[in-house]
Amino acid sequence: MVVGKVTFTKLEREKLAEVLWLLNWISVMTGATLFGLGLFLKIEILKWQEVMSDQGILYVPHMLITTGLAACCINFLGGKICLDCADTNKFLRWKLVMMPYVICTFFFTSCVLVGALMCYSIRGQLEESLFLGLRSAMRFYKDTDTPGRCYLKRTLDLLQIQFHCCGNAGYRDWFHVQWISNRYLDMTSSAVVDRLRSNVEGKYLADGVPFSCCSTFSPRPCIQQQVSNRSAHFNFDRQSQQLNLWRRGCRQALLEHYTGIMQSIGLTVLLIWLFELLVLTGVRYLQTAMENVLRLGDPDSESDGWILENSLAETARSNFNIIKNLGKCYQTDNDPNINVPTPAVEQEQKKKTQTHIRLRPTSDPDSHQIQTHIRQYQRRLNRQVQGPDVIMPFGNTHNQLKMNYSAEQEFPDLSQHNNHMAKVLTPEIYANLRDKETPSGFTLDDVIQTGVDNPGHPFIMTVGCVAGDEETYEVFKDLLDPVIEDRHGGYKPSDKHKTDLDFENLQGGDDLDPNYVLSSRVRTGRSIRNFCLPPHCSRGERRAIEDLSIESLDALDEDLKGKYYALKNMTEEEQQQLIDDHFLFDKPVSPLLLASGMARDWPDGRGIWHNDNKTFLVWVNEEDHLRVISMQQGGNMREVFTRFCTGLTKIEALFKERGHEFMWNEHLGYVLTCPSNLGTGLRAGVHVKLPNLSGVDTAAVGGVFDISNADRLGFSEVELVQMVVDGVNLLVDMEKRLEAGDAIDDIIPEQK
Repeated sequence: MVVGKVTFTKLEREKLAEVLWLLNWISVMTGATLFGLGLFLKIEILKWQEVMSDQGILYVPHMLITTGLAACCINFLGGKICLDCADTNKFLRWKLVMMPYVICTFFFTSCVLVGALMCYSIRGQLEESLFLGLRSAMRFYKDTDTPGRCYLKRTLDLLQIQFHCCGNAGYRDWFHVQWISNRYLDMTSSAVVDRLRSNVEGKYLADGVPFSCCSTFSPRPCIQQQVSNRSAHFNFDRQSQQLNLWRRGCRQALLEHYTGIMQSIGLTVLLIWLFELLVLTGVRYLQTAMENVLRLGDPDSESDGWILENSLAETARSNFNIIKNLGKCYQTDNDPNINVPTPAVEQEQKKKTQTHIRLRPTSDPDSHQIQTHIRQYQRRLNRQVQGPDVIMPFGNTHNQLKMNYSAEQEFPDLSQHNNHMAKVLTPEIYANLRDKETPSGFTLDDVIQTGVDNPGHPFIMTVGCVAGDEETYEVFKDLLDPVIEDRHGGYKPSDKHKTDLDFENLQGGDDLDPNYVLSSRVRTGRSIRNFCLPPHCSRGERRAIEDLSIESLDALDEDLKGKYYALKNMTEEEQQQLIDDHFLFDKPVSPLLLASGMARDWPDGRGIWHNDNKTFLVWVNEEDHLRVISMQQGGNMREVFTRFCTGLTKIEALFKERGHEFMWNEHLGYVLTCPSNLGTGLRAGVHVKLPNLSGVDTAAVGGVFDISNADRLGFSEVELVQMVVDGVNLLVDMEKRLEAGDAIDDIIPEQK
């Protein structure tokens, strides 16, 4: 049944062609309008992009810009086509082009509709982007001297002044971040020091806000410090206090600003879509009417035009069958007898082939490309019929494509790189390993990609490679053994790692002076055997690891009893509490982690577990399968390490009860994603106040240093914690001497 049938005379066809010519030129202008709207929206978004997270918000203006350019090009051509279609003789030159032109116009019109819908549906994603971006920007508000962050203070101040807003959701958000730089804090003040000690991360939190939160309508000087303490301010008046600070959060202010813009743009784009739909309908009528004229053979006769030659259901069914049949030539049957032709059938097929296939000379470059694709397809077929004894790992196809090029062509340019991988990898090693892969399909290029994409810093030597599974360290040992030896101070392939989780072997650790040591922590990573590591694991694997971890961790009892919080369905209250406790880990933004694939499908399968006392944490599916952390305020490292060893031992036992063990071997110790964490994977650290000392491991913030061990492999857990305990005791002794005005030369250890 024909849909939308209309009969046209010759004069009506000519008038329709002339009207469509005019409408197509108007459509060129509407395309320019779409381009302008997209450009305007992009500029508006870029104005405040610094307070948005990288969540692809720009795809809406990019969609409008691309659609606008496509509209200009398609309708410019359409004007010429429609004008010529007024004459039957001229229509012949465009006959073969008309159907592709109508299809292109249909898809372009659909894109216009999609662009309009995007403007209305982006609110939720925009709100999330603003929430994450503002939270990150507020965190770095104080870093006015840090390259890459020094502009954030100015940006946030301008935002709050211009939009009459304060904080993310409100002015109280400033209470949960340190927005005052440490260089403006008086470290001789006991109040300042006590406030720093009261925070696990050594941050200075206060119930104050920046000056830009102050309302210009306030009848009195702005109250921006001790905001929640009414008794601290003379002549405090509740009613005037409401005018003191901007009450609206900047997330809501920007959301309303962009929502208003996008709704206006969305309405305009929707009107353009209706206009383009009118043009498309006219073009379709003109095409079918002119084709019917050609069938009749009389240019002066009447002809029928329509939108669809069959009903909508019949057209959809017909097109679906066409698409479905396109792939049948690539199917192979599992029955070994079904594709074995009889001699008679084979002879008949030979005749058909000779009749219907014309082979080009081999000197023709197109013929060479065809033959290449045929050979690649034949190799795939051969692999499919070789039988169950041949195991084809996941991801093998992409590696096979690279085999079409030489090792020299595929070797990465590492001339400007400064990492251990680039230092070790040679063209010879690359050529020997490029065709190898682990049973799960992890290749050499997967191993080195993060180091290729991140050249590193001239003064900071990164590792530059990751493992995708436990077998990576064996399959690619020609590369990874030298990397491990270079990173871990000469650790040889023949060396054996030692493990010691007996906390009784630790000497001291409970005597770190709490007047100097603000907090203590010990953390490590663990990988679960028979699962791929985070750079390579699938969604199903990641979710299975999460389920197994929840089941095991829920079995912990006594002081280790706790609760799991999944990132993907965490409530706002839970999220805020974890932020306040400094437990929440964000989506990786480091190029080193992103290039290795660790942020795929975020936040699916990730979560945080902590005990009720908030002293024992487990991060699930972050950089490793498990990240186990024991921490508390003060300097009792022995208590922290005891809890660490006890909890880790119980967790390992619970996993074994469920048929899973951790990756471990006597050479590498505990196997983790990054070669830098092999062995113990342990990092024991303290925040210690040493205002009279400098030049320690991590840059000091207000005289507070983060001291931790650098080694992981070749030393036991007890030995590494002992190094930190002894080192911190020595540093505190030095600090006390400097405070007393005494020299420290006699207690400085010799450099190794």
